[in-house]
Amino acid sequence: MFKFGFEKVSMKKIGFIFSIVLLLTFQLNAQTAESQLQLFIDDGVALMNQRSYAKANEKFQVVINQLKPLPSRIAFYFGKNSYFLGEYKQSINWLSKYIQLKGTSAPFYDEAKQYLSLSEKSYLEQNKSELSEIEEDLNSDFECYSQDKMVCPACKGTGVLITKGVLQNRYETCPFSGGDGYLSCTEYNLFLKGKLKPADEIE
Repeated sequence: MFKFGFEKVSMKKIGFIFSIVLLLTFQLNAQTAESQLQLFIDDGVALMNQRSYAKANEKFQVVINQLKPLPSRIAFYFGKNSYFLGEYKQSINWLSKYIQLKGTSAPFYDEAKQYLSLSEKSYLEQNKSELSEIEEDLNSDFECYSQDKMVCPACKGTGVLITKGVLQNRYETCPFSGGDGYLSCTEYNLFLKGKLKPADEIE
């Protein structure tokens, strides 16, 4: 009986020691992983300073995806690097986050404000350029190729406009195609641009 009790106590001690060892191992592994990710930040900064922005981005992305919680400095570095990659909206988001988290006493506050301003300016210019391209596309003429006439978009080739009413529908001759249902290539392009006037408005 005494031997069995001794073995029971010993097993409890062994189990307790094993649990402590597992816990310490887990904590050590977690600390090691965190240290490696911190080194990834340093590597990313070094690459960014060498103007290897794409490679720096890869390092920062690993940290962002795996390290929780994120150190505030990664917000600054990732935001700054995003500016050099031309990812201006992303840069604005991360640099703004850094400033909000750390305030004016942040170690990189002045530099963060500088790149935030540059990103905002570049983002606005980028949007203006995109809007200009869209406007240019809208103002360009549709190519009719060998077709002399195009189906009128207003009446869809029927020559008649139908207005639905409560009791009955109202039918009227299409003022754009003049009842023919077709437009010339010039008229078609004017219609697409909103510049083709109905026949009853032409003096």
